[in-house]
Amino acid sequence: MNKANTVSRLTKETLTLIALLVFTGCASTNKNPFEKFPELKRAKLKAISIPDRIEGNTFIEAHTIYVIETPSVWKGRD
Repeated sequence: MNKANTVSRLTKETLTLIALLVFTGCASTNKNPFEKFPELKRAKLKAISIPDRIEGNTFIEAHTIYVIETPSVWKGRD
């Protein structure tokens, strides 16, 4: 092996080692950033099915309307 290949190989090995140490260190010390926030309770919805209908010269296809009965709230604040 010539000197250029040896330096290139050592540089790649060094960079790989540094990347491995950085990722390992981050993985062990990094906590979930969302742990400090309370959970959000889901909204309570009511589904209303609307059948096909004709209004004047307009045909309106069947569809569903969702009505929010209780909005989303933070847990512990209800």
